[in-house]
Amino acid sequence: GKTVYSGARGLADVERRLPLKPNSVLRYASISKQFTAASIMQLYDRGKLDVKDKLSKYFPDYKYGDKITVEHLLYQRSGIPDFAVENVDNMVDVVTYGDEYERFVISDKGSEKENRDRIREYFLSKDLLFEPGEMYDYSDSNYSLLAEIVSQVSGMEYHDYVRQNIFQPLSMKHSTFIDHFDEDFNETIAAPDLSEFGRNYFEVKGLEYGCGDILTTPKDLYRWYKGLMGGQVVKKDTLAMMTPNYSKE
Repeated sequence: GKTVYSGARGLADVERRLPLKPNSVLRYASISKQFTAASIMQLYDRGKLDVKDKLSKYFPDYKYGDKITVEHLLYQRSGIPDFAVENVDNMVDVVTYGDEYERFVISDKGSEKENRDRIREYFLSKDLLFEPGEMYDYSDSNYSLLAEIVSQVSGMEYHDYVRQNIFQPLSMKHSTFIDHFDEDFNETIAAPDLSEFGRNYFEVKGLEYGCGDILTTPKDLYRWYKGLMGGQVVKKDTLAMMTPNYSKE
């Protein structure tokens, strides 16, 4: 509960020689999935959904919807192929991983909803890699679907839900999302992110929806940790549901 060290030896912006600070905004990639899972479990606490709900309840046209539950998505055991976003030749590509290797280009002209709908339609058109529940396979697709479920159940856009139900109660004032990248707010976003993904990665909307889109700071992330583990986000019994040890299986 006490600050042991607060400083940095690196740079947030190499060209402008801006130091990395505890309030520097970084892209936290798949740590974003914690926020998506917690949002689902908040709705569970409020009686708005059940983790045993079938995916067909939320995506009735999906051909495997009756086989997969919300719980399968949370525990990465759905069998839905993973997708990944890559920056190639100044274009943002989407790739699925499974028996096939395919890619398509996401336009920088598309809206956040248009792009995420296209990505979802793409990976939901693929066959399952295994029967749901039989195996573990890390998949961004699972958490993209969970973010959509949060929107459907809460009646709010997913990002707005996280802001109102997590960021604001925990005083995470320096946290936002890639889709709402703002150079004034995010002026010291980590240089490695910009060199690896390219500036246009942060300008094309809907790419990492619910699975890798959090921008936050070390201090805000600490507020998140304290809030989650301290019972401010979900109930104690619900936190226990979120943290089982599956490594023995």
